[in-house]
Amino acid sequence: MQLMASTDGKVIEPRPLTKEEIEQLLGEANFHFSSPELTPDSLIDILARYRVLLAGHWEVLHTFAHSLVWPQMSRVLLDPKPGNRIVKVLADAFANQKVNVVVAANYAFDVFFGTSLAMELGARLVLTDIDNNGFFKEMRAGDLISGNEKALVATNVILDSAYAHGTIKGILNNGLRHENLVGIATFVTTPEYVENQTADSGLSPQKINKDFCFRALLSLPNITFHKSECPMCKPQPLLYTKDYS
Repeated sequence: MQLMASTDGKVIEPRPLTKEEIEQLLGEANFHFSSPELTPDSLIDILARYRVLLAGHWEVLHTFAHSLVWPQMSRVLLDPKPGNRIVKVLADAFANQKVNVVVAANYAFDVFFGTSLAMELGARLVLTDIDNNGFFKEMRAGDLISGNEKALVATNVILDSAYAHGTIKGILNNGLRHENLVGIATFVTTPEYVENQTADSGLSPQKINKDFCFRALLSLPNITFHKSECPMCKPQPLLYTKDYS
């Protein structure tokens, strides 16, 4: 993720969304879990208290789409009490799948999440190397997956299918059997990914395994744009700016 400037050359200083702004952004349909341990209201409190959702202007490196909000869930994971509550909700979705391996990118945020999820599921963690654009590059030396193991892909955020499906293709090419791909777990996604994940190309997880499970805590609507449609790239009065010239 790369911080972008506006059309007048000023960098938009990231700022955390307030609780009221989060409530405006998230409607009932944007929560993808049901748990007495973590209600939508309690999750909103956590997001606000830990300043997780940052408003700003970013470019998603592997797609070059522009995003107006970036979630930093690692801020929650660093505190065990709320972090464990959130990870447990996601882990419970895969509790009956007998997951042996959690696969995560060797990238700070994903390592935090992958480690926590693997511990909750009693699975081992396998890390993958990524290239400069965030795509799957290769399995790390010694981190192999046998054909009989059941694998779950863990990633901090999914704003599009490129990263997740690149990882799926990579681990399938390195020993994992198609039928043993259990699913993908993520904190945050977009409504577009939830709607379109079954309609993607030949790497569509549902075409690999009919029992595949995609689980996210929530989806953030109207935060990503093609750069030609990005409202922050159009001339306008800007708040929260800092001139670095």
